[in-house]
Amino acid sequence: MTTLSLSLPDKLVARLDDAAKARKKTRQAFVREVLVKSVPSTPASKKPSLLERTRNLCGIGQSGMRDLSSNPAHLSDFGA
Repeated sequence: MTTLSLSLPDKLVARLDDAAKARKKTRQAFVREVLVKSVPSTPASKKPSLLERTRNLCGIGQSGMRDLSSNPAHLSDFGA
């Protein structure tokens, strides 16, 4: 495990101490937990695509037309 040293404003340290105490953790354990939750585990180049991020939205809208995506008649004036 690597040790990391950094300087923080006194007010931030006080807030960290209060939050750690409220959760019954040491300052070190609390900061580690916050960093684990905040720092993405996948590199920025491996971000999910827009499709992957919005997959849960597929099919939530209702047009009332069952064949909207497959019937060419519905696209007759599209792009005109």
